[in-house]
Amino acid sequence: MLIDHNYLTDYKTYIMPIDRQAQTPTAGTFLEPNISYAYLGSGLQDQPLQLAEKIPLAFEKPWIDKGHISILYMEGYVQYLEKVKFETCVDVVEFCRKGNNPDAPYWQTLLANARLIDKTNPK
Repeated sequence: MLIDHNYLTDYKTYIMPIDRQAQTPTAGTFLEPNISYAYLGSGLQDQPLQLAEKIPLAFEKPWIDKGHISILYMEGYVQYLEKVKFETCVDVVEFCRKGNNPDAPYWQTLLANARLIDKTNPK
């Protein structure tokens, strides 16, 4: 979305300096394996979002830098967690879901997006 609307068009913006797996894509090949961050917002625009400040929108893929993670919430707040052991994007979403309106329908969308991203984990 940011690239499509010409906001952040430098592909290097989407690759963490420590990420040794992602490669800078060529024009037109910007795909999930080419970025260091998991974006979960796809499909949320059509859903009622209660407690939007508690909905994770993006975070560093947990397999890139194990031990800590930064989570961007929909309201713009970034939570930095140290000494965490998330293996998958689903783990991160489940962490955010606990005690946070866990039965809201948007969690299913977030989890489905996380599962798709997890499939790109080169393990």
